[in-house]
Amino acid sequence: MTEHKILTQTYKDRLEAGGVLSKLLIKYKGSDSVIVAIPRGGVVLGAEIAKELGLPLTIVTPRKIASPYDSEFAIGAVLSDGTLLLDDKIIKINGIYEAYVRGKAEEQIKEAKRRYDLYIEGRTLKKRTFHTVILVDDGIATGLTIKVSIKAVARMADKIILAVPVAPEELIRELAGLVNEVVCPMSPKNFSAVSQFYERFEEVTDEDVISILGSV
Repeated sequence: MTEHKILTQTYKDRLEAGGVLSKLLIKYKGSDSVIVAIPRGGVVLGAEIAKELGLPLTIVTPRKIASPYDSEFAIGAVLSDGTLLLDDKIIKINGIYEAYVRGKAEEQIKEAKRRYDLYIEGRTLKKRTFHTVILVDDGIATGLTIKVSIKAVARMADKIILAVPVAPEELIRELAGLVNEVVCPMSPKNFSAVSQFYERFEEVTDEDVISILGSV
């Protein structure tokens, strides 16, 4: 099931976006569920949702593999455990060498592991499996990091809910086929970047993530 509820043209900040998602996820309050947030920005929303719903919070740390021609354009994504997802069509069309992809994948796996170990140190969940995982980020642009994250959280629960404040309409339709439910208040057709839907979209640092996780 996909929820399309156009609530506002922009969010004031990530905290407000987290509050909006909390209201849409209220039926999961106190349930056998876990919030899994994607650092860094997604942790701000994830913590807000976890507090509002009384649910545990953890993270997954995907990293994109950027195109050699455009550092903002993803051709794949990885997880800290080595899970790899590639856009083979884009790689072939752009003639990107296998050696480049392999090298960048290894580099980003190391960074994903560094972030996971740094953020999660001493904060293990009491349970390993749940009935429902609520996967949270502050928005989706290309979808590759979300797709590889879905692979990770599928090991934790029978049901996966994807909860994001904003994502392109076409991408939401695609992702709806990979999870049990999508909660996305805004899914505009004209989409260029996640930041355009926030009045304030400040950088979230490693220190911010560690502090937020420690407060939940």
